[in-house]
Amino acid sequence: MSPSSPNRATVRAHPEVCTGMLDPVVDARGWFPLVAQADATLISTRDRLAYDGVQSRAYCLVTSGTGHIVVNGIGYEVGPRSLIGMPWGHHVEYRPARNDPLLVSTVHLIPRHDAAVPVTLRVAHAPDDPLWDSSHRQDLPALPQVPFQLRHGDRVGLALLIAFAAHYWGRGDVTAMVGRHIGAVLLDEVLTARRRLAPQYDPNLPPTLRRAIAWAVGHVHRSFKLADLCAAAGVSPTTLGRLFRCHLGAAPMTWVQHLRLERGARLLREGTLTVGQVARRVGFADAEYFARLFRRRYRMTPGEWRRRSMNVP
Repeated sequence: MSPSSPNRATVRAHPEVCTGMLDPVVDARGWFPLVAQADATLISTRDRLAYDGVQSRAYCLVTSGTGHIVVNGIGYEVGPRSLIGMPWGHHVEYRPARNDPLLVSTVHLIPRHDAAVPVTLRVAHAPDDPLWDSSHRQDLPALPQVPFQLRHGDRVGLALLIAFAAHYWGRGDVTAMVGRHIGAVLLDEVLTARRRLAPQYDPNLPPTLRRAIAWAVGHVHRSFKLADLCAAAGVSPTTLGRLFRCHLGAAPMTWVQHLRLERGARLLREGTLTVGQVARRVGFADAEYFARLFRRRYRMTPGEWRRRSMNVP
């Protein structure tokens, strides 16, 4: 996470000397994915940790604490086991809650690194860094172009990879080959996750629509109106309505309601919150209204859904 990470090393990659299963994949153009940096950082309210234009795809797992992580202007409320994905060139600020420091593990993925160039196990966090806008490090357009938030249970493999990489880097003996191996596995996991995620991560959708969806996902815990969604997307209600109906098959606020109910169903399945708490977590002030909508959507009450999901008679 920090550009002053002690785990800095510059080593030369030799893909030609590794064979068989020991050789991470190099594509036909001579590029390979690389985890260039990983770390675990404790952030207290006294700290102001913010970076502007980080040259990586970062994946952050909250281990403990609560607060907000703001990525490209979108604020995400986070707690233990929250997972945030950040696109290439992201702007990020960490805002821990008072008296509840954030402990976060972060992995920085370089989707495409030129095999002919020596590997530097570090990520550029500012324009004055020599690695800034390096031609031998490139993004992969197929990956999500907007930030996203997941819970640990949504993609357990991705969460475990982040935790493992941060722990491994903390040992201080990372090599380029280790970074390449973890990078290959991480990229595969991210691509797999992308195919299963909501449409805000689909690069084929119009950027305006993806921006609106990302904002809605980041604010699902709050009550908001169509005007708020339009303001976040920077378009009129007519334009936003046309985009949602054309690409997602529903009016904007109908889609938002489905999003809230799906998030509520997932929280109910975890079994740790009451129905009222779940309702508030997904933006419903009235638990009875949430229950009515839930029953209309899933053909059962929230309690029945929880019992069936947990396989409890």
